[in-house]
Amino acid sequence: MAAHYLIIDGYNLMHAAGIARRRYGPGDLERCRNQLNRLLTELLGRNALSRTSVVYDAFDSTSDANRSQNHAGLHVLFAPKGTDADTEIEQLLKQHSSPKQVLVVSSDHRLHKAARRRKASCVDSEDFLAGIQTSADTDVRQPQRPQLENTSHLAVEEQLQSWADEFEGAEDQADPTSEGRHFTDEYLKDIQRELDEEELR
Repeated sequence: MAAHYLIIDGYNLMHAAGIARRRYGPGDLERCRNQLNRLLTELLGRNALSRTSVVYDAFDSTSDANRSQNHAGLHVLFAPKGTDADTEIEQLLKQHSSPKQVLVVSSDHRLHKAARRRKASCVDSEDFLAGIQTSADTDVRQPQRPQLENTSHLAVEEQLQSWADEFEGAEDQADPTSEGRHFTDEYLKDIQRELDEEELR
């Protein structure tokens, strides 16, 4: 069984996890990102974490030098200034040497189409979150639970493989006109406003 690489649409998953807010005050967006990062490090085992990248829109830096970060084994990547997470994820898909081993986590129809073009797998953020929480027998509202047992992490790995297998089997039957769930313009504007405010500080 080939190992699968996860590329996660950060803000999309943050919204699915109920961590995102309708309005962001100073520092709120960073706190929400860190909360999602902690959740992922608790739900995914060490092996899965080593093959996972969560991608966020550009952050408050005038330099691209530190846009790639490590959060307890989780690769956190910010899109370059002037672009967005979707574009960065599409670029990662284009550059990946084994795109058929990539599982894209997003409910954005644009990224589902990009994944299909590269023969990568994809899963909606809501389904991903529900699946790994069930597999790990944990709860998003209880981030302080003890470290998960190795058997739970194996179950998460099996769930990741299951999604990839399902996608491969259903690929030819996919409706090319179907669109996944996506954010409202108001929600995206709120995030962009917070990013702009962070940049000015």
